[in-house]
Amino acid sequence: MKFRCDKCGRKLNVPDSLAGKKGRCPQCRHVVTVPTQPASDARADNAAASSAPPEQASSLLDVTLLDVAPLPAETVPAPQQSDEGEAALQRLRAMHGGRLPGEQEPVPRRTLPWFIDIFFYPLSKAGLTILLICAGVPFLLRIMIRFFMAFTIVFGPALILWVVAIIFHWLGVLLFLLYINWYACECIRDSAGGGIRAVDTIATTPGLGELLAQGWRVLVCALFVTAPALVYVARTHRADQVFRVLYGVGGFVFPMALLAVVMYDSFAGLNPVLLLRSILRTHVKYCVLVPFCYLLCVLVPFAGHYMLATSPSGYLLMLLAFYNLLILSHLLGRFYRKNEERLDWDA
Repeated sequence: MKFRCDKCGRKLNVPDSLAGKKGRCPQCRHVVTVPTQPASDARADNAAASSAPPEQASSLLDVTLLDVAPLPAETVPAPQQSDEGEAALQRLRAMHGGRLPGEQEPVPRRTLPWFIDIFFYPLSKAGLTILLICAGVPFLLRIMIRFFMAFTIVFGPALILWVVAIIFHWLGVLLFLLYINWYACECIRDSAGGGIRAVDTIATTPGLGELLAQGWRVLVCALFVTAPALVYVARTHRADQVFRVLYGVGGFVFPMALLAVVMYDSFAGLNPVLLLRSILRTHVKYCVLVPFCYLLCVLVPFAGHYMLATSPSGYLLMLLAFYNLLILSHLLGRFYRKNEERLDWDA
């Protein structure tokens, strides 16, 4: 059996019985594998060697010994990290939000059918924490308002604390609305990248300016799709059947408009031609998103109404609205991931 070392190119000659075994090249000591060669090819090589010039033939026959002793497994130890190095690596990952820059993130897989698993999307540690904070803190502030209001009857100067509690309550509601809105947009982007559970944003806490900017984009998006309904009710002062139809059309368009604004990170996504074309190209799959948007359009006004009426049910409805918003965000991100080529927004 004649072949060449794949590192130094030296011609080697070994018995045919060693085909498929490993050994070291006598010249460069590189580990090579003896090729498995059919008998017809071997005879052709022997004929070529016999017809070669004397000095070439001798060079082919010079190498008659190949070190084919098997390499023990322990001679090639696998790289290992010390416990200190592994701990330092884990701390470094934690500083970067769980994954180092450039490190490929494993693709998560669903353990349940998608139409069931989507309802578990907000139930990650980060998602539950944000939901409970955004709905629970305003509720606790409302309890404080009730307490100071009762305390004012007994101790008049406590009126100041009652007023302060009211101000903090509504400022807290506004702040948490801005934060859950920002978090929902992050969930859209994360789901578009393959995430199947609410994203952990502990390493990317936004500032007030970023919250306001993202809130402004979503508010403009909502006003854009509901503009016909708002204009109609402003002109006629009636919330009749026509208003409901216009409001329903706005709710139908809102998911696509929100997805476009978030993925573009610009108001350029509100191009009516772009939105209409995208809905027509994906209308069957897109209709899966619409019921979640309609539920959101119902929960938010009801939650605001009951909160203004100082009813505890308003905070429960707000929690359900936030929960539904995260599910809708996940569906929007997965929708974009599955239909990116069909949407063709890059063009």
